[in-house]
Amino acid sequence: MPTSVLNVHATKDDIGRVLDTLMENVFAHTEPGTEISITVTSTGVLLIEDGGAGFEPSAAERGASGGGSTGLGLDIVQRITDRNGGTLTIDASSLGGARVSVAFRTRP
Repeated sequence: MPTSVLNVHATKDDIGRVLDTLMENVFAHTEPGTEISITVTSTGVLLIEDGGAGFEPSAAERGASGGGSTGLGLDIVQRITDRNGGTLTIDASSLGGARVSVAFRTRP
């Protein structure tokens, strides 16, 4: 598989925190064995999708996870994304569960 480098407006610590937080959410809110997809596009978009139960409809509106969660993980991701000039999108996954998209601004 070819490897390429993409420079984004975020520190490696911020990117690591976003990835860690989103994966913690997946593991906390899906059953073991649930299908998970992690993709990084050539335009600097990190997509994490799962085949779990997904978010409650209000989650996408308020930027917090459902199912009795405090939404703190997504709030952390939102703050990091905002600080770096990116965007966070929450919607349904083609796998049947949740899809979280974090778009970072790219640098030349």
